[in-house]
Amino acid sequence: MRHDFLRRLPIFSLLTAAVAAAVLLTGAILDLDIPAVGQGALGFVILASSIADAIRLARGGAGQGGADESSGMLTAYTNENLKQWIEEQSTLLQQRSSQLTDRALALQQWMQFPEAINFRTDGDPSQINQSQKTIADQPETASLDPLESCDKALLTLIDAKTKELFNSIKHDAYRKKTEQGYEFKTEKIREDLFRLVSDVAAIYRPDDPAPLLRTNVEAISRAAGRASLRLLVAVESLPVSLATYDFQSIYKLVTQAVRTFGFYKSAKPYLDVASTMWAAGRIVISANPITMAAWWAASKATTYGASKLGQHVLDQQAVGLIRQLVEIVAIEVASIYSPMVRYRDIHWVYGVELVHLASRLKLSDAARLEAMRQLAVINLKDEYGRVSLMRQLAGGRSSHPDQYSPAQSLSLADRTIVAERLEEFLLTHVLSGSKINRGNAELIEQWQNDAGERLEIQFRAGKVHADETEQLQRAVWAIAAFLLEHLGDEPDDLEASLLTTKSWGEVHSDTQQKYLQRLCDDPPYLYHPPEIAPEGNLAKLFLSDLASIAASPRNRSAPTDAASFEKGQVIELPKQTRESTLRVTAYFLRSDPDAIVEHYRKAKAANLGNKNLPHIIIDSAAWLSELAGQKKPRALYGQARLRSPDEPVTDADSTVVIRLNDDVICYAVDETVSTIQIRILGLGRWKDTKFIKQGGYIRSDCEIQLPGSISVTIPGPTFSSYEEWFKPLTDA
Repeated sequence: MRHDFLRRLPIFSLLTAAVAAAVLLTGAILDLDIPAVGQGALGFVILASSIADAIRLARGGAGQGGADESSGMLTAYTNENLKQWIEEQSTLLQQRSSQLTDRALALQQWMQFPEAINFRTDGDPSQINQSQKTIADQPETASLDPLESCDKALLTLIDAKTKELFNSIKHDAYRKKTEQGYEFKTEKIREDLFRLVSDVAAIYRPDDPAPLLRTNVEAISRAAGRASLRLLVAVESLPVSLATYDFQSIYKLVTQAVRTFGFYKSAKPYLDVASTMWAAGRIVISANPITMAAWWAASKATTYGASKLGQHVLDQQAVGLIRQLVEIVAIEVASIYSPMVRYRDIHWVYGVELVHLASRLKLSDAARLEAMRQLAVINLKDEYGRVSLMRQLAGGRSSHPDQYSPAQSLSLADRTIVAERLEEFLLTHVLSGSKINRGNAELIEQWQNDAGERLEIQFRAGKVHADETEQLQRAVWAIAAFLLEHLGDEPDDLEASLLTTKSWGEVHSDTQQKYLQRLCDDPPYLYHPPEIAPEGNLAKLFLSDLASIAASPRNRSAPTDAASFEKGQVIELPKQTRESTLRVTAYFLRSDPDAIVEHYRKAKAANLGNKNLPHIIIDSAAWLSELAGQKKPRALYGQARLRSPDEPVTDADSTVVIRLNDDVICYAVDETVSTIQIRILGLGRWKDTKFIKQGGYIRSDCEIQLPGSISVTIPGPTFSSYEEWFKPLTDA
C-alpha cells in the first residue's frame, strides 16, 4: 500500500520545486540579484521535472492497468481450476457414498450372519490372503447359547399352537356370519397372535413378568421384516398364485383343506412335512414323483381341469401352510431373545455343510451350479443367511460348520437326513462319471471323517450291533418309508406293496400282522438307509427289493380325473430322485451304486413294455402315464421322425410316440441339469388316427397320420414282423 502511494507522487516536480523555492528564498534574504539566464534555467528545470513526472506517472498507470488485467486473468484461471477441483471432489464423494452404501448393506447382512463378506477389498493382495489365512488358522469354537435348551420347548409350543389353529380353522372360529356375508373376527385373530407371541417370549424370559417390554424397536422391526419375507416365500411355494389372493380366498382354501383332512391326527404327517428337510424344496427337487405329478396337475387346474389327485396335494400343502405360519411367527419372536435359534435348524446345517464341502473339494462348474440351486430351494429361517451362504459358495470360502454344533442342536433323524443329502450330492455331482485320483480320494475321506464327527453320523455302514431279527425289521421299515415318501403310498396301501418284496417274505407270518399294525399307527414318512450289516445277504436282498419297488408303476387317479394334453404344450418336470436315493443307499451299504441303478432302470423299462429305450424316454413316459391316470402306456416307441408344416425337424433320438388311454401323442424330450422337458408335437384320438404300413426290403416302418397334417414315421423291427411289433399301437 505504501509502495503504491510513493509510486504515484510527482517526485521530480517536488524536488525541483523545493530547489527553486530554496534558491528564491536565499536570493530574497541575501538581496541577491538572480540573472535572467539563471531564472530561465530554473524554470526549465522545473518544466523538465514536470515532464519527467508526467512520463513516469503515465508509464506507472499503464503498468498498473496491465497488472490489473493480469490479475483478472489469474483470478479467472483460478476460479476455473477451483470449479474443476470442486467437481472432482464431488464425484469422489459420490463414489465414496456409493461404496459406503454398499458396505452398509453388507454390514446389515453381516449383522444377521457373521463373515457374510470380506471388507478388505483393497490393498496388497498378499496381505489380504495372509490375513484370511490367519483368520482361517485360528481355532473355531462352538458358540454356546445359554438359551439353546429352550428350543425343545419352542418346538413343543409350535406343535400345540398348530393344533389349536388347526381346530379353530376347522370350526370356522375366525369368521362370523352377517347379513352381508362373512367377516373376520379381528379381535380373536389379534388375541391368538398376541398369545402366541407372549408364550414364545415367556419360554426365553421365564422370570420376566413383561418380556415384550424388554426388547426394542430395532429387534422387533428386524424380526417383522424377516417374518414377512419368509411368509411370502411360504405362500409362493404353493402351486397357485396364492400371494395375490385376498385374505378371504386364502382362508377359504385353507378351511376347505382342513375340513378335507378332518381331525388333527390325520393331517399330522402333512403338518410335519412343513418343518422337515425339504419343506418347500422337496417339491422343487421332486423327492416324491407321485406328489410332483399331482403338483403339476394342480398348477394346471384352470387349463386342464385337473383332478382329485391334484386337489389332494393342494390340500396337503394348504394344511402344511398352517404349520409354517405358526412356525414363522414363533421363530422370529424367539430370535429376538436368542438369534442362534435360526441356525439350530436342519435346513441351515445342510446349507452350511454343503458350502463347506464345496470349499474342501474341487467342484466342476455344473456341481457348483447345482449347489447354488439347492441353496436357493431349501427352507431357511433367514433369507440374509441364504445370501451369505451363496457368497461363500461363489468365493470358495468355508462356512465354518463347527460353530453351529449340529450334534447338540439336531435330532439323530435330522442329522441322518443331512448326511444322506450330502452323500447324494457327492455321488451325483462330484463322483459321477469321473475317475478319482489319490489326492481327491484323500480329500473326500478327510471331509467325510470331519463331517461325521460334527454330525456324529457314520457316513457308511460299519459293524452293526443288532441281531438278524432286528436288522430284518429295520429293512422292512426302510422299505415302508420308501413307499410312503418316494412312491406316494398311504399307510393302508403298505400291505399290498410289501407283499411283493422278498424281505417281507423273510418275516414270520405271525410277526407280519404286528408290523403292519405298528406301521399304520406310526407311519415312517421319511426314508433313511437301514443300519444293517453291509455286503451281507440281507443287504443284497434289501437292495434288490428297493430297486424293484422303485421301478414299479404307481397310479393314484382314475382316468376320469386324469390331466389332458394339447399340441405345443411344454411340461417341465424335475428329474426323479429315486436313482439318487438308490445310489446313496448302495453307497451306505458298501455296494456298487451303478449296479443297483442299472437294475432299477432295466426293471422300469420292462414294466413299461420296452427294454431298449434310453432312460430319459422311459422316465418321461412314466411321468406322462402317471399324469394320464395309467400305470403304464399301451404302446411306447422311440426314434420317431416327424413331418409337420408348422414344426421344425426334430432329432429322431429324442422324438417319442406314446399311446395313453385312447390318445396317440408324439412328443420331444430333452433334459437339463435338474429337469426333464417334454414338448407335445402332435396328438389325436386313436380312432381318428391313421396307421399306414411302409414296406421295405429289410424292415417295414409305420407311418402315423395325426390330425393337423402331422405325419410321424416309426422305424419297424429288423427281425420281427410288422404286425407283432406295432400291435400295441394299432390294435384296439
